[in-house]
Amino acid sequence: RPVPGVGGGFTMGGSQTAGESYNEFSFVEEDPVVCLPHVYPPYPSSPEEDWPALLYNVTIERSWEPYVRGYITTQVLLNIIGFSAFWLPPSCGERMGLSITAMLAAVAAEIVVAANLPAAAEYTWFQKFSILSMSFAFVSLMECVAVLYFYYKRSEDMIPWWFTEFRKWYGFRQARKRAAQVVTGTKQTVVRGVDNVVDSVAKVRKSYSGEYTGD
Repeated sequence: RPVPGVGGGFTMGGSQTAGESYNEFSFVEEDPVVCLPHVYPPYPSSPEEDWPALLYNVTIERSWEPYVRGYITTQVLLNIIGFSAFWLPPSCGERMGLSITAMLAAVAAEIVVAANLPAAAEYTWFQKFSILSMSFAFVSLMECVAVLYFYYKRSEDMIPWWFTEFRKWYGFRQARKRAAQVVTGTKQTVVRGVDNVVDSVAKVRKSYSGEYTGD
């Protein structure tokens, strides 16, 4: 029969380290082992006898302390380091290096910890925390890139060249679209005018042929 150990676990006896608190999985504090009696109906081979059984419900929990020390605290510190790059002047070359280092360290920690976590389809709080932490590191890196880009930009116009080219291309496309709409509208107007002339000529011919037949 298992008995409570020294560190909060359970031990069967015979081992000096059994039941210590450094194990990854441990029994819950309240009702870790529940025994429920159950009686199965008679089997066809023995219709006059019941089949009693004992069902054990064992509840264990995963230790959360290693993940708090090894990942959550690390990610929080890396985010603080990434945000500290905002205090460095743009002329300092270590600004970009600090942001990239914080980003790479966060990715490395994510890869290491993801290998020790069970795969789950739903979003757990740990996955949400990981996504939020990676987003902070990414935003910090992109902010440093934008600051350095505008700081060392020496052109007269602050608008990027690719945006200017895109605006020209989009304006040319819209002009062609409007020209095509004008041509299509002109064609439709000409076709309607020709149809009206043809209908008018047909009505005139019909009226004249009716008068000639009546005379």
